[in-house]
Amino acid sequence: MILPPMSTAILTLTAVAFTIVSNVMILRFVDLKAERRARAEFNEWQKQLREAMKKQDKKEEEKLKKKQVTMQTMQAKASMARLKVSMYTIVPFFVIYYLLLHFLGNVAGAWSPFYIPYIMTTTRFATGQGYEVTTFGWYIISSFTFSSLIMKLLKTQP
Repeated sequence: MILPPMSTAILTLTAVAFTIVSNVMILRFVDLKAERRARAEFNEWQKQLREAMKKQDKKEEEKLKKKQVTMQTMQAKASMARLKVSMYTIVPFFVIYYLLLHFLGNVAGAWSPFYIPYIMTTTRFATGQGYEVTTFGWYIISSFTFSSLIMKLLKTQP
């Protein structure tokens, strides 16, 4: 059984590696320019519709509402490419994560001075000054912490 800080480092590096692999696949398989264009067009349409509703311009509002199905379809197609990448990566990630949990055992991923439900145990660590972050909890914290940074670095943010 590997104890913190080694287990903490392994979990953090695994979360970072998963995020990098996922974002590299997005770079490879998603047309990001088309996705951004579709998102910008959808946002512009929404803005125009809100303005027409705010001004109570029924003629403009009806004209824009006729485009609603087209705009939603375009938005869904843009999102579908990312979803496909997620579908291809999620099973291997679960398998690797399961093996990692088996390798690490049920040890604390880290310790925290305050309690967060679902990702921490109610067990206080030895000095009585904090709570154990579960292995899964530390993975989630690491993943959320680094995912936005990696997405910005690789320019894959939606």
